[in-house]
Amino acid sequence: MAGGAAGQGGVDLSLAEVQRLQEEKSQAQAMLRIAEDRSAQTEAELKRLVAEIAALKKANAAVVDEHDYHEADTRKYLIDVLLREAGWPVGEAGWTEFEVRGMPSASGVGYVDYVLWGDDGKPLALVEAKRTMHGAAKGKHQATLYADCLEAQYGRRPVIF
Repeated sequence: MAGGAAGQGGVDLSLAEVQRLQEEKSQAQAMLRIAEDRSAQTEAELKRLVAEIAALKKANAAVVDEHDYHEADTRKYLIDVLLREAGWPVGEAGWTEFEVRGMPSASGVGYVDYVLWGDDGKPLALVEAKRTMHGAAKGKHQATLYADCLEAQYGRRPVIF
């Protein structure tokens, strides 16, 4: 061990190598402290944003929407806007007023307000619009019937909105 420090397993390290390893350890510890500080800052920001979102939701829930949109207006001013923002091409053919067969009616035909199609050409979801003053139960029942028809035709049950 002349001129060096003994490492594990009897490996001789020079003074320069020991100093280099100590410097690397020091740098690694400094990087760890920086990462921990950033993580703490991110956690604090996340908590702040969660609280802000909760406050906005509470304020939004306190505002009563007294609009009595007809179904066409519900679609135009609410649903179309949100679907476009989400990237769905609702203006293209086959996305709105999609005809389905097998409905429990005299004609057996129904028209789904919106069908959201997958890349494989099968329906992923459907959206049923109703006048804002109607209860959700009516729309849910109709949407369930539409989903039954789409599932029978395409072999996949769409999610209902």
